Amino acid sequence: MASLLPPAIQGDRQRAYTIAWTDDDGVAIPSTGQTLTGKIHSLQLGATRAIDGTLAFPSDGVVTWARGVLDVGEVGFFRVQIISTGATGLKTKTYVTDWEVKDALDV
Repeated sequence: MASLLPPAIQGDRQRAYTIAWTDDDGVAIPSTGQTLTGKIHSLQLGATRAIDGTLAFPSDGVVTWARGVLDVGEVGFFRVQIISTGATGLKTKTYVTDWEVKDALDV
């Protein structure tokens, strides 16, 4: 399951990302009973933290990420992974994806 994230601008929270939540064959992964979380790893600092924005399933095969203040608060290069956990504790994860938050002049 791959996801590509376009770059973000520091402080830009206007639009949510829409991410395909499918298996490697392009088949939608069911979302019923799943809870979403995510991690962001800073390549500059070497630190990993939780996504503070809102991750949601609008439908099977689709995840949205409304970025939080901390998600786009720091300029730099990151790695992101989104995790879906079922009631039994079994997890489905995206591949780790490179992501950049670019500088903004008004922050």
